[in-house]
Amino acid sequence: MAEWLKKVGKKCKTGVKISINHDFIVRGDFICQFHYPADFLKDVDKFYKNTESFEEVDYNILTELVNRKIDVQIIIIRNPILADTIRDETMKYFKPKEGKK
Repeated sequence: MAEWLKKVGKKCKTGVKISINHDFIVRGDFICQFHYPADFLKDVDKFYKNTESFEEVDYNILTELVNRKIDVQIIIIRNPILADTIRDETMKYFKPKEGKK
C-alpha cells in the first residue's frame, strides 16, 4: 500500500523492518490493532500493485474489496506508555536527515 500511496503523492516510509503482521492505529492513549485474513490481504496487495494512479483505479475491484464480507479481529487497548512508545518509534522513521529541514 505504501508504494501506491507514494505514487499518488503521499509521504510514506517503506522498507522498514517491523515485527508485526497487522495494521494498527495509535490515537491518544489508545492502540487499535486490526488483523485481516491472509487471502484478503493478498487481494488488497494485488489491487495496489496493479493501480498506478487514482485515474487508473479499477472501481469494480475496489468495490468488491470494500464490500467483501470478512472476519476482522480488532483489539483496542488503552496504554499511554505503550502508545507513546509506538508513536515515538514510528516518528523516528519520518525525521528529516541531518542538514535538511
